[in-house]
Amino acid sequence: MDGTGTDDGGVLLRLSCDEVMVLHEALSRTEWADDLEAVMLEPGAERQVATDLMLALRPGVPHLGTQAYGAALSVAEARVVDRDRRP
Repeated sequence: MDGTGTDDGGVLLRLSCDEVMVLHEALSRTEWADDLEAVMLEPGAERQVATDLMLALRPGVPHLGTQAYGAALSVAEARVVDRDRRP
């Protein structure tokens, strides 16, 4: 994952496909459950930005809404964790 500021005051965020899947899942659970320990979204702006980000990530989430999604997410999560363990 890498973030870069842009000339127009924005931020360009570069994520791997695995990171997109994991982030989308975390945001999706936050939106539906309201009980995650690590992510607490206040109503209003925080919730709106998280929802907008989740919707923007959707095109990069393979198998979303299919029976293959769970297995694909498990593989993505494992690769992200394994990547972070490498020296």
